[in-house]
Amino acid sequence: MVMLELIKKWFQVTKIAKRKSSANKTASAAETAAGSAGAADGTAHSKEEHFVDKHKFKLIERVCNIKKILDVLEEKKVIQSEIYEEIYQTPGNEEKIRKIYRLALKSGKAVKDIFYECLKEHEPYLVADLERSE
Repeated sequence: MVMLELIKKWFQVTKIAKRKSSANKTASAAETAAGSAGAADGTAHSKEEHFVDKHKFKLIERVCNIKKILDVLEEKKVIQSEIYEEIYQTPGNEEKIRKIYRLALKSGKAVKDIFYECLKEHEPYLVADLERSE
């Protein structure tokens, strides 16, 4: 019975994530088509705060699958092996996530997008909960 509930929850989370992803792609395409005004350096600024910025403190408190997330960040060349080791050796999950924010996520939206995808894959219930709270 518990397993059935978990499977149902997983399908709901997947459905929400796909819907959110589709909505983000549509919004992005609309901005591009409308010729949204960019900053002086040519980069467009979104009016909406990125998910990982908006939920930074909740993520610091609640993310548990640090090793899997670090593995993906290293695989995708977001962090180098030295940074991976530094973060991994840090005691406590909260401090590890703080270091991810400090050492990796400052690199911009593309890195934040990769981190968000990692969270959706390895912390789907947490992401779904935070999305519902928006």
